[in-house]
Amino acid sequence: MPTSINATENTKKLNEFGLENPVKRKTSKSIIVKTTFNAKHFWKDAPEEVSFLRIPHDHIFFIEAEIEVKHDDRELEFFLVKRKLDDFIDLAFNNKTFELSCEQIADKLIGIILHHYGERKITVTVYEDNNNGGRVKYD
Repeated sequence: MPTSINATENTKKLNEFGLENPVKRKTSKSIIVKTTFNAKHFWKDAPEEVSFLRIPHDHIFFIEAEIEVKHDDRELEFFLVKRKLDDFIDLAFNNKTFELSCEQIADKLIGIILHHYGERKITVTVYEDNNNGGRVKYD
């Protein structure tokens, strides 16, 4: 049977772990949103050593967006942010063929995040088939 303690005793015990003043700590806060989409891309100017990249080829693109938040009580709700990104991805990328690198896709996603959520630190990583990829940081 659990031991019963009152709220004051509980707070005192929690404070022994160093939780008494969490807002005085120097921290940065962010949310992380992940999603995927299917598409084909190509690189028409690929060097001869990787000339196969000149031909449209399939990938599952894996996206990870880390977005700064100003406080820790759902300033940005990640389900809503993910929905906004997915809506844009469906229109711009999903099941399409394009000539964009992972970094260029990340740039476009950062632009969407800035447009909808304002100026803040953002890092977007785009992977091809969850292997190699590119990362763009906006400070």
